[in-house]
Amino acid sequence: MLATGLRACKPYLTKHARQKLAIGRSRLITMQELLRTNDLVLISVIETILRAENIRYFVADQHTSAIEGSLGFLPRRILVAEESGTRARRLLVEAGLLEQPDKARG
Repeated sequence: MLATGLRACKPYLTKHARQKLAIGRSRLITMQELLRTNDLVLISVIETILRAENIRYFVADQHTSAIEGSLGFLPRRILVAEESGTRARRLLVEAGLLEQPDKARG
């Protein structure tokens, strides 16, 4: 049934969306939350950094935030593949977009 539904929707999906669906069916990827924010500019900058470093990421709650009318009470979450989490966090700390973990605690 999924294959039939995918085939029926295929003309309407972008090439990028079809690739994401194909990746999702091939293996399960465990994701971890990197950041939670309402700042669309910050999300865009982080996406650019992660894409440049070939780190898989997913912006969760995008559509939910749009449906609620952009009132700001449902932040978007940036998730990265678990195996890339430390590297992604280090890149964002170096870019000045995240606090260093030891500074955040102290």
